[in-house]
Amino acid sequence: MRGTLLLSCIQNTNLSSIIKNANKRIKFGNGDEEAKTEKIKKGITQEEPKLDEGPVNGAVVCCTSAETQDKVYILDNKGNAVTLNNLSKLSRTDITMSGEFTRCRFNNKICPKNKKIEGNEWQDYDEFNGMGKGKEGLNKDSSYMVCLTGYGVIYFVDSGQKIKGFSAELATLNQYVNEEAFSGMGWNLSIFYNTYGNDAIEVLKNQMYKYGITDTISICMFLATLGAESGDGEKLLEGLPLAPDATYTERTRGAGLIQITGKDQKAFLEYIQSTLSNADPMYTQIQNVLNGYPLQWPKVTIYKGTPNEKTIEICDNNKNVTEFIAQYYPIESAAWYWGEYGKTTYYTDPLNATGGKTMTLNEYVTQISEKQANFNATSINVREDYMGKLFVVTQYYVNGSPWALERLQRMAESTNDSEYEIKNNQMTFTVPAGEPKAGFHSGRLPNGWEKRKADWESMGFMIFG
Repeated sequence: MRGTLLLSCIQNTNLSSIIKNANKRIKFGNGDEEAKTEKIKKGITQEEPKLDEGPVNGAVVCCTSAETQDKVYILDNKGNAVTLNNLSKLSRTDITMSGEFTRCRFNNKICPKNKKIEGNEWQDYDEFNGMGKGKEGLNKDSSYMVCLTGYGVIYFVDSGQKIKGFSAELATLNQYVNEEAFSGMGWNLSIFYNTYGNDAIEVLKNQMYKYGITDTISICMFLATLGAESGDGEKLLEGLPLAPDATYTERTRGAGLIQITGKDQKAFLEYIQSTLSNADPMYTQIQNVLNGYPLQWPKVTIYKGTPNEKTIEICDNNKNVTEFIAQYYPIESAAWYWGEYGKTTYYTDPLNATGGKTMTLNEYVTQISEKQANFNATSINVREDYMGKLFVVTQYYVNGSPWALERLQRMAESTNDSEYEIKNNQMTFTVPAGEPKAGFHSGRLPNGWEKRKADWESMGFMIFG
């Protein structure tokens, strides 16, 4: 998880001044085709042109929203040119920009200069330096400004490595995490906003960044998971459908965009509590809620009288826990589940189930999708066959699976179109002779598979076309 950019804030409070509006302003569109993500990403990663004039070794900045990658010099409050070497001697409020950028992509081609800089001061990628607001020394690698009207991140040309990466990752998030994506998956945005808050998409982007969900494939698979889990953002709490194992009760309901239950809820609250000071009122609230968990989880037998009969621990929630997460952490709990929770196992040798390593779903998807990208396949095959199998596996991890973990990995990494097939609403495959459990196998798909599949096709189309 990234602790340097996003503070641990509950979702019904204001975020820090650095983050509160940053993602809202660093977004692309407004009908301006020049503001496409790839152009911005290219603009902030290309080699910077040489300066023909200006102070020797002068500290200069560029802006991700500037139409041309021109530079503006930095001055101290007496009008003297600042160099990179003496930045650390200046505070966030000591310096100004010497001029305007030539043209702004977003502000009718006019640069608003410092009139609209957030808080009228520089921000910092790493705000945990404890010096107090406005007193922190500037850092050429991590200090930046956010423009309120130009949607730009202003950073130092000759350094700013953290900020370049930060800007590029936000560019990817903004490309896929937006109203167009959710509408494409059939979400009613009015109901979504009414249920999760008017800033739900912006909060979601903040939380995705916080938990490192910035890889394109992982972003889109994560988003494609949310609809079936939350009823397209219409439910904070899971309903009580009839389930084949008959274990759902009022005390086993899921909460949030990914409706985590039972031990997952407990693990989430313990994680959040670990990030808080003992003096934080929320720390005590969480402890009070956790005190309601049973010391021992009850066990039940499911699928009685079938080949799949087994005994499991039932996720017997404290009802207050579910409602607490739904009230305070309905969005963050989903990002945590995908980006922080060690939910998957990745094997160096999945055939023999050896070399297993615990991974988050985010890491698992990134690891396998990078492998799949090396195969020479058409965009349709990548989306439907290769990446499609990986998506099925992520949904098994979220929704429960009848298969062993090593089998899930082999399924996710399969490049044979017919090796694992969905037939008659079942996942089917044949284990070759000589392997354990040789022969034909068939098992259930994740609950709500048709919805999950449709949402992945929608998001996959945004990636592959």
